[in-house]
Amino acid sequence: MMKEEEKVLLNRFAEKLDITDEEFKKISKNPELFPMQPSNSADVRLERMLDLFKIIFADNEIDDEERKLVERYAIGLGYTEELAKKLITKSIKIFQGGLDLEDYRYLLNRN
Repeated sequence: MMKEEEKVLLNRFAEKLDITDEEFKKISKNPELFPMQPSNSADVRLERMLDLFKIIFADNEIDDEERKLVERYAIGLGYTEELAKKLITKSIKIFQGGLDLEDYRYLLNRN
């Protein structure tokens, strides 16, 4: 059974993803019909994380519940708990514009 706070958070994600009430009910009723498919490709996993961060930061913020959900998602994708936390911390800094000069230079000089 889904906890109320999970339901509220998932409703927010559904809204950000334009998932209809009917689709949301179907997914909520039988989540096992929609399993997460972890990839062996680091690039695919990272792309999925980027997509999720774009969704989360659509309102320019991330709260504690969203951060916990992102961490669970990252672990589900195959990241260790330690790597997931590092990835999330760095991603939040990037999306909040909290890059230092060295990181900014690195990103600008990449192809």
